[in-house]
Amino acid sequence: MNAVAKKNIQSATLEDVQINFRNFAGKPTNFNPNGGKRDFAVFLKPEDALQMARDGWNVKQLKVREEGDIPQDYITVKVNYNGRPPRVVILTSKGKTPLDEGLIEILDWADILSCDVTIRPYHYDVNGSQGVSAYL
Repeated sequence: MNAVAKKNIQSATLEDVQINFRNFAGKPTNFNPNGGKRDFAVFLKPEDALQMARDGWNVKQLKVREEGDIPQDYITVKVNYNGRPPRVVILTSKGKTPLDEGLIEILDWADILSCDVTIRPYHYDVNGSQGVSAYL
């Protein structure tokens, strides 16, 4: 049996980032055909992407649409309410509003100007496939 050492990856706080491919409601999509999986992508700044990849996070790149474009790095972040739920707060002109499991889906359609995100690593080893998932 091959033993792979887990790298001690710390939680990461990313400030003033853009998020995309939002599915906070967990609705069925091409990438989530049965529904139920809540997630979103955080677009990373080049320096954050480089450091996170070095640390062992699963950093990906969007396909370049036109020649000469700079590839956009991102990380997929899962949202899970089993166990320890995430703390999500929306800040509007009316103040801060915490969003629970029933309200978080409003973020799928919200106009988000900026956000700060803290993600925590989860090391998985399922059927011989190993890696790190990012959780909100």
